[in-house]
Amino acid sequence: MSDIESDDSSNEDQWVARESGPVSVSAAPSPPLGTRERRATGRTPRRDTIRKKVVEWQQPRRPKPEELLAASYSLKMRLSGVTDEAVIVDGYLDVFRILLSGRRLVVRLVRPDDDTPALVRATSRVLPETRDQQRVTRQVLDCYNLPDSVVPETVRIVDRYRPDFESEATGFDFPLLEDDSLVGVMGVEYALGANVPPDDPAVIGQFALQLSTALGRARLKKESLRWRSRVRNLLEHADVPFISIGRDGLVRSVSEGFVSVVASPREDIVGRHVDEMMSPAERERFAPILKRALDGAAMRNIELRLRCRGGGAAPFAFNLAAVPEVVAGQEGVMAIGRDLSEVRELEEQVVQAEKLATLGQLAAGVVHELNNPLTSISVYSEHLLKTRSEAGAEDEELERIRRIVRSAERILRFTRDLVAYARPATEAADLLSMHQVVDQAIVFCEHVIAESGVEVCKSYATNVRNVSAVRGQLHQVFINLITNACHAMPHGAGRLHVAVDESADDHVEVKIRDNGAGIPADQQGAIFEPFYSTKGEGKGTGLGLSIVRNIVRQHGGQIHVSSVVGEGAVFVVRLPAVS
Repeated sequence: MSDIESDDSSNEDQWVARESGPVSVSAAPSPPLGTRERRATGRTPRRDTIRKKVVEWQQPRRPKPEELLAASYSLKMRLSGVTDEAVIVDGYLDVFRILLSGRRLVVRLVRPDDDTPALVRATSRVLPETRDQQRVTRQVLDCYNLPDSVVPETVRIVDRYRPDFESEATGFDFPLLEDDSLVGVMGVEYALGANVPPDDPAVIGQFALQLSTALGRARLKKESLRWRSRVRNLLEHADVPFISIGRDGLVRSVSEGFVSVVASPREDIVGRHVDEMMSPAERERFAPILKRALDGAAMRNIELRLRCRGGGAAPFAFNLAAVPEVVAGQEGVMAIGRDLSEVRELEEQVVQAEKLATLGQLAAGVVHELNNPLTSISVYSEHLLKTRSEAGAEDEELERIRRIVRSAERILRFTRDLVAYARPATEAADLLSMHQVVDQAIVFCEHVIAESGVEVCKSYATNVRNVSAVRGQLHQVFINLITNACHAMPHGAGRLHVAVDESADDHVEVKIRDNGAGIPADQQGAIFEPFYSTKGEGKGTGLGLSIVRNIVRQHGGQIHVSSVVGEGAVFVVRLPAVS
């Protein structure tokens, strides 16, 4: 849709020249009283006087060089940073109306993909039949040595200037160019019989050149802002952790990848000082790094721990680089990095694996060194207990001997667990029914169940497929889980629920649920670690659940725990089903 702006004054007044005097940079002085002003006073001028004034006002005003320079500077300053083409064209036409009175001007911006102009602005009303015509004269192309290739196909090349305001008017046009391409045409018209100043083409041509430059700057700035917005959107929606920091230390933008890691809304991060996301020690370390990056130094693999919402800190490795900002000429730092949380977790697993490998290598030697003296201690202490009991020793003496026996048995049990933990599986796997394996484990635990006064409830699904496993190792898994559950439940009020079912992803699941005290959330991830025990000193080696996890993993399965303090715990063992 063409956007046409017409002057509200009458065509006749617009057509004649106004003796407005010199034009200043800020504003032009008011013209002397003319026909309009005299009508306002109520006096009726003589007819010959009006005719004389009309003839005089038809002559185009010739601005002085200093007026042209001042107007050019004023336009440049006033329209600096403006990207709206309509505002730019209107600004130039406003100056034309005052500085170049006695002329009518029309500016059309070309639409390369349409026959109608993208924008039409004029100092007076344009003829309806010429309003939407996109054309340029052959004369102006030849004058500027422009080939026809610079003219878009939607613009017609005509042999002579065709008036836009009155059919009897005369005039000429000027090309508005950008990068060897015609982006618009400016037409200038004079009243019939007007004396056209000989330097008008040069003077108005300079303004046309300035208008072309202003439009080109606006388009470049608009394109720059558009690309900047696109790049910002791409960065903000990237999965890679990205953060932009200004010279003032304020966070300007962050990516979705960064937001997801720190678990904070974008609005809680952008606009805040980056120091607020760091501990005091990290701030002190990061300050010189940021300064060096702003000075242009490339900072690579800078590890930082940034605070997360809800507590904790996320480790990152950033590459920092200074980037000049378009707005206000400020500088900032762009930091692109990677989340090290998984890396750190894997490193911890590697360290743990190395510890376990070392433990396995030491297990055989430890057991050999302990078993021989422990066997002697155990045998002789039992013999001593028997003989002293038969001799009628005092109860206090017998209790001391019993403590020796129990301590020896505890150490022997520890050595057996240590060997079981470190020993690789050597038995061949068989196809086993999980129903039978669980039932056998419950039978093996009958003495523990009876001593704890626990009621066992079983829930077995039908048509559960077999699993490929070593029977003795699965027995060890479920005996350990059942024994732990019995120890966790209140004596005489325990209720153990054992369920066997098959999941939708082709796994056999065994759930062991108790109504014990439960496991605190901060301990649920540690109970599978070696030597970690919640039973208290002297009541366990801390290897049981670690052995269970290793056996389950060796069989290609997983073990999970969920618990609410005061409501018990649920252990779930998942093993691949075999058809």
